[in-house]
Amino acid sequence: MYRVLLVDDDLIVRQFLKETLHWENVGFQVVGDVSDGIAALNQYEHLNPDLILTDMNMPHMDGLELIRRLRAGGYDGAIVVLSCHDDFELVKGALQGGADEYLRKSQINQIQTDQMLNQLRKLVEERKKTAVNRRRLQELAREGQKSRQRGVIQQLLAGGFAVNELPDLLCAAGLKAGYHRCTLLLFQPLGADPEQLDALFELFISREDENEFLEISSAIGAMILDLSDTPSAREWEERTRELCMSLGSTVSQHLALPLVLAVSEVCEGEIALVQALRQAYHALQNGFYEPGVYRFGENKMSESIPIAASTFQKELEDLLTEGDPTSLEMAYQNVMNTFFAERTHPEKVLEWLHGCDQIAGVTRKESFYDSLKRFSQYQSCVQEYLTQQVERQRERIPDTAGPAVRTAVRYIRIHYQESIGLGHAARAAGLTPTYLSALFKKEMGIGLAEYLLHTRLEHVKRGLQNSTATVKELSEQAGFPDYQHFCKTFRKKVGVSPREYRRQQKSK
Repeated sequence: MYRVLLVDDDLIVRQFLKETLHWENVGFQVVGDVSDGIAALNQYEHLNPDLILTDMNMPHMDGLELIRRLRAGGYDGAIVVLSCHDDFELVKGALQGGADEYLRKSQINQIQTDQMLNQLRKLVEERKKTAVNRRRLQELAREGQKSRQRGVIQQLLAGGFAVNELPDLLCAAGLKAGYHRCTLLLFQPLGADPEQLDALFELFISREDENEFLEISSAIGAMILDLSDTPSAREWEERTRELCMSLGSTVSQHLALPLVLAVSEVCEGEIALVQALRQAYHALQNGFYEPGVYRFGENKMSESIPIAASTFQKELEDLLTEGDPTSLEMAYQNVMNTFFAERTHPEKVLEWLHGCDQIAGVTRKESFYDSLKRFSQYQSCVQEYLTQQVERQRERIPDTAGPAVRTAVRYIRIHYQESIGLGHAARAAGLTPTYLSALFKKEMGIGLAEYLLHTRLEHVKRGLQNSTATVKELSEQAGFPDYQHFCKTFRKKVGVSPREYRRQQKSK
């Protein structure tokens, strides 16, 4: 049913329109009737009418002003003017101001009401189609603008532009170019879903604010504080503090989520905006560990991997094969505590995890690594190592194996993804290849080449179960240089092709 709102100061006219016309017969429902434009404005958002029929001459607010305010407020439903014979100039103004059609009150009794209502229905349907198309075009335009802005921002961060190109770059992205002195604030609500962030960013876009808003990414927004005409350093600080408080209040009011806020210094000159953007982005990295307000230059992150983390990597193979779950978890937690205390840069933490995964033979989806935006997410990564520990100890090195064979096994488990063989393992163990080959078979009950093949196949099998990587990608990761040979070997050893194995595992 299409919803109808009637606006007329004459009660008799409103009652006639409501009770005499057969609205329901053609799919309409009268959801409200009011006596003037002010009442209509107060109720139309709540009533959400598809069609508004309004008189022109009314007290408090006439039809002309009502139509103007409805359209200015974004109402995109149909508006039909109810006019008298002497309302021609008013009707003309109403049509120019946003009304779709007019009806003479004197005609309503003279024509077939069903025919009139059908005409109104067609008008509403056409209006709805137009509104949908317009909104779709507006949405596409906004998405295009967002895409251009993000592209320009990445270019500014990377530095791939000449100074004289900056005004044109900013203009192409719909940004102001005349920032000769400014501060930039980046803000990132933690834990918000995409719909919440879209709504929040739309709020900032729609607000009439002296500070320009930018959508840096789907999760990060920015406000630019233009200080070009503010000479006092005290005022710079005061206005920056006010903007921080305002941003925090707005996010808290709409999302009630923890917030990371990064603030640049006051930057001046031709590339003030670029400098401010880079500084704020650098400060934002501190939010990797915990929410808060971070000013550029006040919190430095470590660019090196801590000794405790490097030690864990070196000892991981032994922890997996010889250790117990408690020891592994305690060692991992010690690394987490060290990262947190030293504020290690997020890129270094991710690099460390990649290295540990390679040593442990853990295969994670690339999207998983991409999703690691908060330090707290790393806490659960140890679970994969605990699983590996169980599997490794199921294939435990025999207690009777000597140090040379143990060294060779550790070497294979760490380097199996590389182009290695008997000679490499022999050098690591300090033995000749011939002697290691015989000793390995004696103490492990399996040849070294067979053990290396088994380790590589296990890597591929884990990847087929847990990742979306292609079979070829997994075979290369595991150290198989020849894809065709790998496929034949896999089928021979496992009994099915790699693709069939993946299908079987997914169906379990």
